[in-house]
Amino acid sequence: MDSYLDHNWNFELVELACVLREEGGIPLYTHVKSDPAHNHGSVTHTSSDHEHAHQCLDITAPAIWTEDGSHVHHSESWVMYEQGHSHYYKAVSGPAVPLPNNYHVHNWDFYTSVSAGHRHHVSGPDMPAPGI
Repeated sequence: MDSYLDHNWNFELVELACVLREEGGIPLYTHVKSDPAHNHGSVTHTSSDHEHAHQCLDITAPAIWTEDGSHVHHSESWVMYEQGHSHYYKAVSGPAVPLPNNYHVHNWDFYTSVSAGHRHHVSGPDMPAPGI
């Protein structure tokens, strides 16, 4: 498997709200002044590339507040190991999109790392697990 450092990333960071630290040589983003009780879970799939897609099970980091009073979330993980390989991703969501029930979702738009000669696109709103 390629080192994650060899991958080309397509994501945006909210630089003022994140502190980069390293743990075991892996960069991690620590969020400053955010409520640990506010995060999102999501169940979705990547785009279909090379005749397959991967399941993407995700729990975001806590909220990162933005200057306009909204917030975004950081997410960093691996898609489900399928077809003999997996893909790494790290991304920042779009701002909160209000829903009629006083809840909200976030839109995502990012690409995974390249593995087995291809990568996948993930886009759309948070998709809670069935029954939530």
